[in-house]
Formats: sequence, structure tokens, C-alpha cells
Amino acid sequence: MIHLSASALWRAEKCPASASLPRIGELRADAEAGTDAHADHEAACPPDEMAEVAFALNPELGHARHLGQGLKREYPVDWSTEIPGTVDRMKRAPVDGVAEVRDYKSGFGYMVAPVERNLQLAHNALCVADTQHVETVRVAIDRPDGEGKPVLFDAFDLAAARERIRAIWRAVNAPSPAVVAGDHCWRCECIRNCPAHLTMAIAFSEGLWPGVLPTDGLTVAKVAQGWEFLANAKRLLGLVEKTYRAFASLNPIPLANGKVLGEHEVQREELDGLITYQTLRDLHGEPVARQAVTMEATKSALETALKPIAPNGKRAGMVREALQAIRDANGVVVKRSMRVEEYQPKE
Repeated sequence: MIHLSASALWRAEKCPASASLPRIGELRADAEAGTDAHADHEAACPPDEMAEVAFALNPELGHARHLGQGLKREYPVDWSTEIPGTVDRMKRAPVDGVAEVRDYKSGFGYMVAPVERNLQLAHNALCVADTQHVETVRVAIDRPDGEGKPVLFDAFDLAAARERIRAIWRAVNAPSPAVVAGDHCWRCECIRNCPAHLTMAIAFSEGLWPGVLPTDGLTVAKVAQGWEFLANAKRLLGLVEKTYRAFASLNPIPLANGKVLGEHEVQREELDGLITYQTLRDLHGEPVARQAVTMEATKSALETALKPIAPNGKRAGMVREALQAIRDANGVVVKRSMRVEEYQPKE
């Protein structure tokens, strides 16, 4: 059965089979947080706008219909002919013949395409253009820190988006839709049943791996043959690793070493260039500050700048002192991202 929504179009374009393979959905903490954030965003909707407006697009006919508001992604549609989706914010009426659509992203925005290539926004724009009878739509991505820069979709842009979505729809509905593995497998609900992953991953897990070292010594012919095999083996290992990481993004895996392979938040500090410059200038003088800071500041540059003036055994302490002073001056920005890797779970 085809199950293709606007938010899944990006994945279906890369892997058409992802719209029809059996899926197992899982609740995730960040997804629940995103739902709460969207609820707050909906509650703050101004009077001249509408929030959480659901539509369904018939990709073959190019027509859309309004489904209602606040449906919480429970779409009353014919999945065999329609692609549903929800517009987070839209103007109640076009202004000077231009409709407006905005999508709200509350999280890290992993693999979110830019506005002009974003398929979810293209779907939203087509639906709003059709139901409001306009040929121009202003689209944007909003985040918690403010509204994003809008892009204007004119009649030609909308026509191109319609053809792109129709091509995805036809690829999804092909007799044997293509199965393609890649970065788009991240959090795919079909991962447990995906043939592109299962064969190689299970074979590797069960030790069905050919020996690569000849038992009777090396020869020119064997090295030539083995070199080609090695290149294929490296490629296969990369694919297997991607498969395991994609699976672990949905299902944390306890490992024998006591760690867990799974998705967790990684924090990285970035230094504010101006504050770092002022702090180092006050602590160690203008030359040191100039060496550490160009257009941006990094911890490695700070360490390099302090090395020539640090007494033996004192550099680490001076680095810690400088970093603490920069933090106290609000010169450190903590960037968060999600990675799939081994980590030590908290007790």
C-alpha cells in the first residue's frame, strides 16, 4: 500500500520503495518535543493567518483539496490517489494576488532542503495556490529564533514543482519501485524490512564473509585479484556501517563494551570572535589577541596563540583560564547536533 505524505516526498524521491515497504513507527523524545513546539506555534497564530491547515494533492491531476485544520496528521484521504500534508502557517487571504506559506522547524533541521528545493514546501505551495486560485506563493521556513528568508514561487516554479512531485508519484507507483540505500535512510520507518539493507547487513552479522588472505602465499595474480576484492570490500563495509547507523537511529543497540550504539545529542562550543579578541587582549595583550582571532575564533587558534607566552607546564591552565573568561563574557555559543555513534549511557 502506498503511504506518501508531503513530509516524506524528499525520501521517496531518493528511494521510491520507501513509500510502500512495511513500516514500523516509533515515538521519539525529540519528535514529541517537536509536536509540543508546533502546538505552541499554532496557539500563537495571529488573526490574519491560519495554522495547521491540512490539504491533499492529487499528483496526476494537479488539483488539491482542503481537509481541515488541526488534524494532527490524521488524514482522511485516498492514499492511492492523493498526497496529504499540513501547512504550519498560511495567510487567510492572498495579498495582491500572492499567497503565503510557512513551515515551522523546531529542531536541528537535519537534511532539511533549502526553501527553493524543499519538496514539502513545494507541495504546500501547490495546494494553497490551487485552493486560493493564485499563481504566486511566498514560501519560507521558520525556526524558533525567527522567520526565515522567503522565496517567491511564481507560475513557472509551481509548474516545475508539480512535475517533480508527479515524477516521484509515478516512481513510487511503479510495479517494482526502486530500493536505494543512502543518507536518506536516517530514521526511515521501513529500515527493518528494507531489502537494500537486510541482505548485506544480516550476511555480515552472521559471519558470511569470504576469506581474503590466500593460504598458499601471495602471487602477482592473487594480489591483483585481491586488490579488486579489497576495493569492493571497503565499499561494502561503508554500506554496512550506514545500514547499522540507520537502524540504530531508531533502535539504540547495547554493545558488549558497555556502550550503546544509537542517536544522542552532541554539544560543540563555538567562540564569539569579538568577545574572544577583547578577552585575550585584556589578559595577554594585543599581539596574542590578533593571532587568535581573525574573522572567527577557535579553541585550537586560542591554544596556538597562548603557546609562545606560556611558561613550561602552564599552557593548559592558561587555556582554561582564557576559556572561562570568554564564557563569563557570554562569548561561547553551544551548538547541538544529533549523531549516531557509540556513547556511554548515563547511570
